[in-house]
Amino acid sequence: MAGFRFRNIGMVGFIARLALASAALVAPAPASAALSYVESGNTNTAEGNQATSLADCPASTYTVGGGVFSTGGFGAVAISRSTPAGNASWTESTDVYEGTQGHRTFAICDSTMPALAFESKTVKTGREKTVRAPCPPGHHVYGGGWIPGISSFGETVTRTSRPFLGPDEGWQATVFSKFGDHEVTAYALCGFLDTNLRTKTVDVAKKSQGHAQKRCASGDQVTGGGGAIAVGNGKGWISTIYPVDTDGDTTPDDAWGAWLENTSSKKREITVYAVCR
Repeated sequence: MAGFRFRNIGMVGFIARLALASAALVAPAPASAALSYVESGNTNTAEGNQATSLADCPASTYTVGGGVFSTGGFGAVAISRSTPAGNASWTESTDVYEGTQGHRTFAICDSTMPALAFESKTVKTGREKTVRAPCPPGHHVYGGGWIPGISSFGETVTRTSRPFLGPDEGWQATVFSKFGDHEVTAYALCGFLDTNLRTKTVDVAKKSQGHAQKRCASGDQVTGGGGAIAVGNGKGWISTIYPVDTDGDTTPDDAWGAWLENTSSKKREITVYAVCR
């Protein structure tokens, strides 16, 4: 069965082991710009539970990015994972701390298969770990995500899932473990088309929820995106990172949005990242 091209630089998490184990080592063809956007149905999850949702790409298309939207006020939810699931799906898991909240997945799909890079590291109880997955040489990052291994409700929070640039391009995730040791895997989805990274940083007051959104340039489409909060030790985390429609055509291809929780006693910066092409 055809699948992602791997750049194996670490142990994959359990979803990747199950969903990507049969992927062949094939080079992607020259990338197209034929993007489509799929939104899953809403999953309603009660307080004290973790649940998942899944979005599947149309036939003959492949996942290049994805995200998750959740409801809930300050401190009500935390996104546990947002990750590719096989070569044509995106999945997420949400921990609900207050009330009953809704959450749903977005998959961003392309008619050309991307390359997949991944790396894993272990985060121990009470510690934070950043994992970086560089794209293969000559590739540009389109999107990415992470998974904290086999984690149950409330065991981890994620304060960063975002692209990085420089000599290499790729994706990184920063995860804090409240309980247990977890194998955190970061995934980067990469291709040959040029992309540009657009960011926006805003301040968020202490013990509050903050929102940031960044639009792509006119004529560009968002292929993926992320968010980050500038505080560690489990005092801040991601509660929503998702593609956004800003031009009223109902297709969420124009921008990227992020909601993050600042549970610390000081004002903090949050940053949203939009990858556009």
